[in-house]
Parts: sequence; structure tokens; C-alpha cells
Amino acid sequence: MEGEKTDADIIVGLETGYMTRVIDIMAPMSHLSAINYIDEFNPSIFDNQAVIWERYGGSLIINTDVLKKYDLPQPKTYQDLLNPIYKDKIAMPDPKSSGTGYFFYKSLVNEFGVDGALDYFDALHPNIKQFTESGSGPIKLLNQGEIAIAMGMTFQVVNEINKGMPFELVFPN
Repeated sequence: MEGEKTDADIIVGLETGYMTRVIDIMAPMSHLSAINYIDEFNPSIFDNQAVIWERYGGSLIINTDVLKKYDLPQPKTYQDLLNPIYKDKIAMPDPKSSGTGYFFYKSLVNEFGVDGALDYFDALHPNIKQFTESGSGPIKLLNQGEIAIAMGMTFQVVNEINKGMPFELVFPN
């Protein structure tokens, strides 16, 4: 079964928030077994019209050595990052060139709405030392001790922590 005027039979990697906007053009999958799915990925979440097949998490990554060097408190929320004490101590991937940066942008849109997210980025900009072109760029700056706080994908940071880097993950409230 195929929807009218669709350009694809199978879509892989569609951002979940966007999928909810186009779910009505998806073909039903209720005839397929869902027995092998964990609850969070069960097709019933999308009325048996789509399956989540992967999930990524982002976080704030803190270089604890750099925080100590500048005697800075550890941020706990996105709002904390707006504090001028963090000026030039933060890096994030550019949402225009990086999927990871876009991930953070979409998270903030989901939290604050489009206008609220754009207002947040305007307020955050003075504290950003660098918007990197790639998602791993902030982690590299963190590794070099050039910044105290990075926005990145959790799996990347776990690899660095396992190598012994003085990093901590913060999942903003």
C-alpha cells in the first residue's frame, strides 16, 4: 500500500518529531508482528504506521579540569549556560552544518517553540567560543582544554570518558 503523491516506499532516518507531522501518509503496519520490539520502539506509538529503529541522546559535556581552573560552577540547565561567567567557555556544533547541532536546535524548539529557541540562541551566542562545522568539533575542543562545556552526542563522550578524560555528562533539566 502506498500513499498518494509519495516519493518513497520506505523512509529511514526521519526525525521523530517531523514523523508525527507526516504520519497520516504512512502505510499501516498492524499486520506485522511487534513482539520483538522493546516498549519504547513499539510501532503502536505511531498507530502502527512507523517504527523507531534508533535513538540518540545529546548532553552537555563538562571538562571538570577546565571548570576547576576557572573556578566555575557546573551548569545544570540550558538557562545556566546564559550566565556571562561562561563567556568563551562553550562550544556547540552549528545547527546549519551539523546534524548534532540540528539535534540541539530541534530539542530547544520542542522545549521553547521556534521563536523561543531562536531567542535562546541569540542569548547564548555571546558565551559561545566557537560554533563548529562538525558534531565532533566541540568534543575535540574539550579534549584540548580550550573550553569547559560542549554540546555533543552522549555516545561520543562515553568513549572519551572510557579513555580517561576528565569529562562529566550533564542532561539539562
